[in-house]
Amino acid sequence: MNGTKRKWVAYGVAGAVGLVVIGGGAAATAANMNLRSTDGQVVPGGAVTGPSGNVLDRAGVTMTTTDTSASVVSSASPTPTPSAPSPASPAT
Repeated sequence: MNGTKRKWVAYGVAGAVGLVVIGGGAAATAANMNLRSTDGQVVPGGAVTGPSGNVLDRAGVTMTTTDTSASVVSSASPTPTPSAPSPASPAT
């Protein structure tokens, strides 16, 4: 029984090491890739900015922040979209 238990521990350790190696390879590959726009230009690294150049376009968004978290208190309501007309029911 003890030999079987050790075998499963070895399998678990080997699996965990394998996941770490795969994750490290994925992170290294992602770090070497460039983000490109639809016309092929390289997107510069750094903070994600909105159309006005701010990190977050705050029109209608209220946030609270602490040293460890940020929470959205309120946000703009979505504009309603017109609903499609319902299909006519068959005559009975």
